[in-house]
Amino acid sequence: MFTRRLFAGIVALVGAVTVTAVRAAPMSADEMIRRTFHAEKNVNFIGTQVSLVSMKGQERKSRLTIMHKIPNLMRIEFDLPPETRGQIIVADGQFRWRYFPQKKEVIKTPQEMGGRKHWWGDHRKRLAEMNFHASLLGEEKIAGRPAFVVQIDPNVPGPPVRKLWVDQETFLRLKSKTIDRLGNVVESTEFEKISFNPSFEINAFNFIPPPGVRVIEPPPHKPAEVLKSLSELKAKAPFPVKTPDFLPKGFAWDSGSLQQHHGRVAVVWIRYTDGINTLSLFQRKMDRDLPDSAPRPAPRGAVMWAQDGISFFLVGSLPADLLMKIANSVK
Repeated sequence: MFTRRLFAGIVALVGAVTVTAVRAAPMSADEMIRRTFHAEKNVNFIGTQVSLVSMKGQERKSRLTIMHKIPNLMRIEFDLPPETRGQIIVADGQFRWRYFPQKKEVIKTPQEMGGRKHWWGDHRKRLAEMNFHASLLGEEKIAGRPAFVVQIDPNVPGPPVRKLWVDQETFLRLKSKTIDRLGNVVESTEFEKISFNPSFEINAFNFIPPPGVRVIEPPPHKPAEVLKSLSELKAKAPFPVKTPDFLPKGFAWDSGSLQQHHGRVAVVWIRYTDGINTLSLFQRKMDRDLPDSAPRPAPRGAVMWAQDGISFFLVGSLPADLLMKIANSVK
């Protein structure tokens, strides 16, 4: 599913929306996106969703069945790729269970019951208004249902273009595409079929581990402390924090976190945003002395390296050359 964090940024495009000439729409594109954001938690549905991710000339396809019952019950059944077939995720309102039949393992974690207050929301809203504009392009049918097509374009080169296909009745996102600056579709998600009048099986959102399956429950941990300023982050971090000298135009400080492991801070997490896209820079002090290593590509288009006894991991939905330039500027 489209991440709620990304939608939160897109929703911030109030006042930055233009509507192109299409048949009279019931509302503006910004209001449509707002409703789409809320539909993900306020609509009952069962659907089969296909995703395609392109990376280094290769395309990875996944297919899964999603069941959602308001307010917070979810069941996801995996079909593709073949190595994931049979895997299940169940959110029962209290816990989130992920079942790996091949490993005979279940990972059980507490289900989040709502997000923390986003005190930085106004900051993201201002950045989104400066850096992006949205347009209502027209209408298409997705999974047999009429949908409005909305496009979110950056005002400066670099960030990807986002296209959304929004169901005209429920406002659920039926399809999305992420398009890079060369016009290539790097990621797409689409419902092949969907029902908004589902009949759920009585135990669809209950999960009982099968006999002989190992249940793994990660130890409870203190939630990461979210910090509003770089100075506060540096003051509380257990090692010197490094930051990039270069950021793409439009990006600014968002927030920082100190993540704990076994009662001590293990990872420093810095986030930068342009209002919609987010860059995450993770830093961890290595347990043993290792030589420095130059930034190099990592899975999922990220960059990793080591410097002065600290390991770094940079990830974000930006072109590889920009991520590499950011990484090389970290001091």
